[in-house]
Parts: sequence; C-alpha cells; structure tokens
Amino acid sequence: MRLLSPVTFLNTKGFRICTSSNAQSKPDLMSFICRQIRSSGPISVSDYMKLALHHPIYAISKFPKVASEFQKLHLVERSDRLRAVQQSTLGPLLDALKLSPAIHWHSSLDEIPRGQCSYYLAHEFFDALPIHRFQLAGDLENRNCVEVCPEAGAILQKIAQRVADDGGAALVVDYGHVGESGDTLRAFKNHELHDPLKDPGQADITADVDFAFLRRSVEATNTPVVVHGPVTQAYFLVHMGFMARLKVLVHKCHLEEDKKNLIASSEMLLGSDKMGKRFKFMAILPRSDSADQSYVPAGFFPTWPSASTIQPSSASKT
Repeated sequence: MRLLSPVTFLNTKGFRICTSSNAQSKPDLMSFICRQIRSSGPISVSDYMKLALHHPIYAISKFPKVASEFQKLHLVERSDRLRAVQQSTLGPLLDALKLSPAIHWHSSLDEIPRGQCSYYLAHEFFDALPIHRFQLAGDLENRNCVEVCPEAGAILQKIAQRVADDGGAALVVDYGHVGESGDTLRAFKNHELHDPLKDPGQADITADVDFAFLRRSVEATNTPVVVHGPVTQAYFLVHMGFMARLKVLVHKCHLEEDKKNLIASSEMLLGSDKMGKRFKFMAILPRSDSADQSYVPAGFFPTWPSASTIQPSSASKT
C-alpha cells in the first residue's frame, strides 16, 4: 500500500538507495574480476559482454556504429526521485561518450514503444514484486504456506510476447526456487532480518522467485518462444567457462591477496550453500522457424553428459 508513497517508501525517501544498509544483497563480487579482465585486455566477444553487463555504457564506447544509432533511451521507473538520480547519473556518462539520446521515462513496460529488437535483463527484479501469501490449516505436500506473484507472471508474459514479435531475448536472474519453497517472505533492516509488517517503507522486503511458476506462465500462453532453464547460478557460470577464466585470472595475479580475493569471490558465487544454488537463471528466445530446434544458448547447454538443467518440481503446481 505504501509502494510509491512519497513519504514512506524506501526508494522514494531521499537518496537512501545508495546509502541505506537495509538491503541484504550480494556484495560486489564481480567488480574485482571485471577489473582483472579489463586490465588483461579483452580478447573475445564474450569478454566484451562481461564488461558490458558490469558497465553497459562501456560497450557502446567500443562500437562507434552502435553508438551512432543510440538515439533514444527508454527507462521504466515509477519513482520521481529515482528518475532524477538516473538523469544525473546518465548525463555525465553520455556527455563523456558524446552521445545525446532522447531519454524517455515510463511507468510500465506497456508504455515502451514496440517494433524494435530488444534485450531484457531482469536482475533481482521479480523478487521485489508483491506476492500473495496463503496460509493453510492443513498440509499441502509438506508445506503449510504458498506464495504466488501474479504480477511477475504477467510481466514475463509481456516480455515473452515482445521477444516473439520483435526479436531479441530475455534473461532472468534472481534468488529463487522451482516450486519446493513456500515461506520465503522476509525483510531486512540494517543488514538484519526484520518483521515485514513493521516499519512499512523503512525495510527492504523480498520473496524468493518461483521460477517454475514463471516458466508455466509463459508456456501457458503458447507464445512462440523457447524457455531455457531455470538453472542454478553455479551451473550457468561454469558452463560459461567461469573456471577456465578464473584459472587465467589467478595466474595473472601478482599479489597473494588478490588471488585470495578471487578465490573467495568465486566460492561465494558458486558455493551450493551460498549464491551458487540460491540464484537461478532462465532465458527466453524466439522460437525459430527452421528445422533445427535444438539450439541451446550459452550457459544453459550441458557441456558434459551428466549435466542437466533444473526442471520444475511437482511441488510447484499450485
């Protein structure tokens, strides 16, 4: 109820998004790895993509032809305060790159113009959407709580339709499960667990994403797209060549402290008791008209026989 209140909502109250200690998110583990990649010199398209994901404007500075076509920038942001933050942040970056695209802000995805090939990256987006939480008196497959986020399913259906109509792709990255969890609603304040119903607007509220529900939401519409995953973060990174790249970076480190930082960060990213299992990846691509329907994007393709993607469990059917 206080999601967009200019008085009480966390993301509209001053500039707390950068200074607040409420959000319990992962540390900036990839920044050191990206710096190492940058200092060693990118040698392939995949290296440029790693840099682009860490610093989107950087990729444009490397491809002048792309920059020349960069005429419009569409941002979805409901908060007036955050729009101002985005404008003040983007301005100097665009000026430095000698770019002057028209910036348009929108309150919803529906307002974004159609007809252009687009790529969507939903990174820790769906976990922030409101959920419906049902508490059961009896037991349902060893659970007494069910959480559903209809808005997440509706948004992903729209994204899938855009991918099918206009081309492009979508990648969803978030904390989540495949239907086996039910009681995940929680809040954090000052880096500690907090009662979600206390101090509304002053704490970071989140709930794990049900990737099985998201996948079913897209498949139920019969939209001509192909859904890949979900897979765990460890699976995705390893199949993207993470270990091979880590070995190169460790070899290039001159300081023992840098080596320890790289290894510790990697353990955090891949560990099954850390982010390696809790984070999930899911991709959406247009369905091809060609006879070959076996294409699987990088990160989802099983690079050894025993590897397999995660399939939604029967417990996810609600």
